Amino acid sequence: MLRKGRRAVSSAVALMLLAGCGSDLFNRKVDFRAPSGGKTTDLGFEDAHDLQNFDNPAVKEPAGFTPGEWKIEGGALKQTMGMIDNTANHLRYKGDAFGRPGGQAGLRYRVDVDASAYQAADHQQVHGYPTGVLNLMPYYQDPTHYVMLVAKKQTIEAWVADGQRPASMAWPDTNKLWGMWLKEPIQVGQTWRLGAEVDVEAKKLRIYINDELKAEREVPMMSAGTPRWVALGSNGNYAQYDNLKIQWLK
Repeated sequence: MLRKGRRAVSSAVALMLLAGCGSDLFNRKVDFRAPSGGKTTDLGFEDAHDLQNFDNPAVKEPAGFTPGEWKIEGGALKQTMGMIDNTANHLRYKGDAFGRPGGQAGLRYRVDVDASAYQAADHQQVHGYPTGVLNLMPYYQDPTHYVMLVAKKQTIEAWVADGQRPASMAWPDTNKLWGMWLKEPIQVGQTWRLGAEVDVEAKKLRIYINDELKAEREVPMMSAGTPRWVALGSNGNYAQYDNLKIQWLK
């Protein structure tokens, strides 16, 4: 009778645990929910090991991309391989800001980063010369599907890549979400803080420049059922990024 009673208690406890978890054991979408109060991750790039939080998902793409050469130097993340064309390289965040292996982003989050060019590009053929293109991709599915904020020449713009490749052809005007003309051209060494808040379920993008809200746009490509990340980019220029902040909101 005692053993039978113990088995009954054990079964009851197991059922209670399952009831408390609900469908969480079988519905892994619950992992995409931020902890109460959210979670903030700051990367100041003071440690060379911070580079381990990134990878290059475009390294095997057949055209339009190059691996680049990223290093952490002087407390910043730098692209150090100069090029004379517009091949792009992407650096995808794969750290634990969202509590999942591989860095997959949550359902609502904000990302901000200081972006600059630490020296002039090697050739005038590099788009956006002399600084090239400074690129934050707050919503990144794969090398040809993402949302990006770009600072180049005398503009800051937001675009959607929906199958397009860098430098392959002119992108449709419908891919442009927003743009801002600057009073002066962007200078080498000049820092712009690029930021975006992403609400995947609402398909909304809020654009921040130097921590000031500039626009809100709808992005139909966003999907809660599709894995997504945060990424940075370069187009053969000497791009530099610092003070990357990721706020997981939902």
